[in-house]
Amino acid sequence: MRPPNSDTGSGHPDFVSAKTTAGPVPARHPALRAALVQASLDPATRSISHVATADVGSAPVEVDAVVVVRDDGPFVLDVVPARPVLKFDKTLLRGIALRGLGLALLVVTSEDLAAEPLDATAGAIQRGLAMFANELMDVVLMDLQYVPAVLTPKMEERAHRMVALIEAAASRAGFPVNVFHRFALMKQWHEAERTSFDRMVDPTDPDRLHHSDWSARRMAEALANTIAIAATVGS
Repeated sequence: MRPPNSDTGSGHPDFVSAKTTAGPVPARHPALRAALVQASLDPATRSISHVATADVGSAPVEVDAVVVVRDDGPFVLDVVPARPVLKFDKTLLRGIALRGLGLALLVVTSEDLAAEPLDATAGAIQRGLAMFANELMDVVLMDLQYVPAVLTPKMEERAHRMVALIEAAASRAGFPVNVFHRFALMKQWHEAERTSFDRMVDPTDPDRLHHSDWSARRMAEALANTIAIAATVGS
């Protein structure tokens, strides 16, 4: 679930780690995992942790809470579709224990999760990777193109988020997955080498999204060189 340099700890699918987590956070429900993706990539999030129990009086109470510390305070992540089904007395005690920790509720609804379709895309990538988990093969993910279509004021933030989600999907796969950083490479072409988008983008593409022949050829060469170097190191 995390941005670059992530580590899933045990790699178990019921646990999630991010740069903002102190360690693997239990996340058995898919809605909770999606909410953790959103929270971990939110710039207002300072840390994420899991609290198993808290005291009410002198007695420990099981709370099984995900605590999100944001710029505006500490919260317990309350994901509506992932709420546990508890008896009334246990629900009451859990609420008392969480209030005793000074935690307000950070409510995340199904609508909130559906409003961020990139998380659904990241989930689809994760499920696709799981299909290769036991195959004797090398797996490579390639991230987005750095092109005008994804660099508009409306799209650029989402493009960077998708790049981070692809990196996160690779890190959570539970087996080695390589990421070819096309976005960063093409950005280097444009900014450091001063290659124009007119040369990088297919001149017949009105959406300004797809590679030109020059760009596709150079990208293929870079990927081939990366694979050759990796094969040499691994031999």
